[in-house]
Amino acid sequence: GPSARRECGQHQVMLFEAPPHGLGTNIHYMSVLLAKTVEEGRALVMTGDWYYRFDCAGDDGWACLLRPLSACSAEEAKAGGAPVHWRSVPLSYSDPAMSDSHYTPPAYRHHSRGVLWWRSQLVSFLLRPNNRLERMLQQTRTMIGYRHPIIGVQVRRGDSCAHGETSTLRPGCQGVEAYVARAREMAALYGVGRVFVATDDDTVVAAFRAVGEWEVNVLPVDRSVFESSLFIEYRLKLNYTDVHAVTASTILDLFLLAEADYLVAGFGSHFGRVAFELSVGNKGYVPPYASVDYPYCFHFLEQRRIGPFPPQFC
Repeated sequence: GPSARRECGQHQVMLFEAPPHGLGTNIHYMSVLLAKTVEEGRALVMTGDWYYRFDCAGDDGWACLLRPLSACSAEEAKAGGAPVHWRSVPLSYSDPAMSDSHYTPPAYRHHSRGVLWWRSQLVSFLLRPNNRLERMLQQTRTMIGYRHPIIGVQVRRGDSCAHGETSTLRPGCQGVEAYVARAREMAALYGVGRVFVATDDDTVVAAFRAVGEWEVNVLPVDRSVFESSLFIEYRLKLNYTDVHAVTASTILDLFLLAEADYLVAGFGSHFGRVAFELSVGNKGYVPPYASVDYPYCFHFLEQRRIGPFPPQFC
């Protein structure tokens, strides 16, 4: 007989349109929405513009490079009366404990190995590459000589540092020497002779190559597109820069960092923490890692102390 009609209305779906915030920030907020929809027995579905766009026939949004989050499409959900949730609208919870960034639904609590485990499950579900992205990753590994064992190093500069300099709470950008020092410690401890450097700054690449103790893998991209104090997401929205080139380099950097056997990053960056959580979720264990600023933190919707730093959103 005919297949059952798929229910994609407001009781089955939460629609979310991402604002022009950082990729890591949006992924972390989506992980909160995913936990909420899991608790409520609904599906999370992306709608609207995704500012990290790639050139895909018929779809340059989320599903261009990543697997859909639900069998329901945004069009079906809207037709079924599902409203769009905006980041600016506070979430409402029947259970006050759910408002915590570390909330784990009761059905999953007996599987839980802690906050990092739960957050990693959410992030790894959100960031599942589709066939197109899998091909891009394989081509990139071959092109740059990406082989295991390898240390992944994320060094963000550009607009991120401009933001850090204006904050009275957050740590400023650490010098490249801090990343080099952590990577050298890992290389010596684990006998690794290869690093993958994900950065928006050519001087960072030069600094790692100048060490002379390892093979340095980087994406062959024009990093001048990142040179601006204006947040990259606003430049993407306004088409002030090459949207497809920025998207490709950002997504490839993220997945190759997560694939690395060891990780050096700044956990003051959402992007660095997403790479770490994706690594933990995909591997099933916590790989050796080092942060040059914050310890690992998860409370991006709550103000709490982070190590020696005053209470703030993570």
